[in-house]
Amino acid sequence: MRIVLAGGGTAGHVEPALAVAREFRNRDASTEILLVGTSHGIENQLVPEAGFDLAHINKLSFPRRISPAVILWPFRFVNILVQSLAIVAKSDAVIGFGGYVSAPIYLA
Repeated sequence: MRIVLAGGGTAGHVEPALAVAREFRNRDASTEILLVGTSHGIENQLVPEAGFDLAHINKLSFPRRISPAVILWPFRFVNILVQSLAIVAKSDAVIGFGGYVSAPIYLA
């Protein structure tokens, strides 16, 4: 079984994901567990310390002002969605815990 847990940015997203990951590991040590975050969040410290694998997708916030970023946003989102599709491929379950990574992982 392969389970993807998505959540990052703050400990409020990462700690619940780690708690669920630990429970899956306790129930069946053969379960493959992958956590997804960004390269900038606290998950980069907490997840490896807990002994789990971590995959990254790019962080993308929605522009709050009219600017060229508004035009580029859909293209960047598609790129992140492609990253997410590669991560969730062949997974049996995906669980999200919030943060910038959850929406693209849910859609994938």
